[in-house]
Amino acid sequence: MTEVPANKLIKDVLDGLLGKDVAVSPSALTLSSSDTVGSMIACYHDDDGMLKAVLGWSLPAGAHVAAALGLVPKPAVQDMISERFLRSDLAENLGEVCNVLASTFEHQGNEHVRLTTVYCPANTTPSALANLLYSNANRADLVIDVPGYGAGVLGIVGCN
Repeated sequence: MTEVPANKLIKDVLDGLLGKDVAVSPSALTLSSSDTVGSMIACYHDDDGMLKAVLGWSLPAGAHVAAALGLVPKPAVQDMISERFLRSDLAENLGEVCNVLASTFEHQGNEHVRLTTVYCPANTTPSALANLLYSNANRADLVIDVPGYGAGVLGIVGCN
């Protein structure tokens, strides 16, 4: 079973990528399919092609992180959240963040994983993968709060 990365690892990666002190804390709410509408789901596989982790961004979390990476003004981000759609340039930024987050799974007990697929918008995710993200017990749901932008939820699931 792939262990879910520690909150501090996620924070350290996001801090480094965004050049900001991103707040990362446990979420009282579990990420749901309605949270990811218009956003992104990422899949990570090991060297044998076995699914090892699934990561899902609520639209606010994904938009805020991607916008901070690309220095997109906050009003444009608010428009995307209102319209429930992540622009292609921000989807590309968020995909890069997902790629770098693969490193957070690299700790004792876990196999090497790599980002293999991103689904954006999230509703294009195959139902079996989406079901894993929304129902798996081996998970962490984190509030990601990007200074100057806002907060949202990141769901991370470790798979067999």
